[in-house]
Parts: sequence; C-alpha cells; structure tokens
Amino acid sequence: MIRPDTKAVVLRLHAQETGAFEATALTPGLYSVTAFAPGFRKRDLSRIIVQARSVADVGNITLELPGCDTPGTSCSYFGEIPDDIIRITTRSYVTMKTGCAVDLDRKGDTICPEHEDSDVSLVSKTGELSLVAVNGAALSTPYPSSRTCDDASFDRKDMAVVGLGLGVDFCVRTSRGSVSHVFFTDDIESESTEQVKLWYVTRKPR
Repeated sequence: MIRPDTKAVVLRLHAQETGAFEATALTPGLYSVTAFAPGFRKRDLSRIIVQARSVADVGNITLELPGCDTPGTSCSYFGEIPDDIIRITTRSYVTMKTGCAVDLDRKGDTICPEHEDSDVSLVSKTGELSLVAVNGAALSTPYPSSRTCDDASFDRKDMAVVGLGLGVDFCVRTSRGSVSHVFFTDDIESESTEQVKLWYVTRKPR
C-alpha cells in the first residue's frame, strides 16, 4: 500500500491462497494498492480512502494474464500452430546494467557499450534510471493495450523504470523491424539500482 502524498510504501502483504488480504492499524488518509502475482500483470487501485474506526473494502481485484509470452508460462495448442508462435525468433532472459544495451533479435547477451545492433539501452540521467530505444528502435508504454504487441503504439520516449517490476510488460519495435514483448522479472524500487532483469519474446514481422 502506498501513500500518494509521500509516495511511501507503508505496507506489504502476502495474500492468502484465496487471494484475500487484510491491512490493519492504518493511519486515516488516502492510499493506493498495487496487486501482483508471478505471471500476471500488475493492477493499481488509487484513491482508497481510509477513515478512523471504519473498514475500507477494495472489493475483488482481477489480475490479467498477458498471454503465453509471460515468463514461466507454457501454452499448449491443438491443431494448426498459431502464426504468432511460428514467428518467434528469440526467447531469452537478460540482465542489463547501466551503460549497457541488448539486441532483442538475439539471445540475451548484453552489449557494453551499445553499438549498431542494439535496440534498448539502460541509462542513468540526472539520477533517474531509464530504458532508452536506440538505433531506430521504439518502445510502447508499460502495460500495452492488448495481450500481444500487434496493436501497441510505439514512440521514442525514454521509459523511467523505478517503481516498475514484476507484472509490468511492454513492447519494443526493434531496429530490424521485429517486435519484442518484454517483461520485468525483478522489482525496481530505488534510483540506486544499477541493473534491470528482463524476459523477452521476439517475433519476425508479419
């Protein structure tokens, strides 16, 4: 749970097997809740009002599975193999350190410093850690609008990564025209972090 006025994380909870959770002894005020589980997209709830001597019910929180690209997920198909599976060229984990880059059309070896085959670089600008598209590549916003990257919107804006992590995915149009679905596999909780861990699945263009 987060206090929006200070951005401070005030409480972390593990839900029961049923998904139920309860937080007690909270100071009255405005809160937000982020729910996540391995293999599912994060879900953010904002403007939760906690009043003295009362119960604030956040209701049911449904988490979405972002398709078969999700790390640790195995999908089985019957009959004809779907086109998006046929087009997969690379599946790989990669750990990116500040000043290094990755070529998403190949297995997850980092490139330090980046060169013309790089697609995404990890940089620190004025103390803020960001992923940056290089060599003509482009990024989507976190949480693409669909479970795949086929209809994602791309631009050249830097992606600030502090506060992102497990349950956050985005898309990259690589410098070679392929499309990569990328997932964070570790939380990034502070500006002092010097690396990010990612899982990506890259497909040839249609």
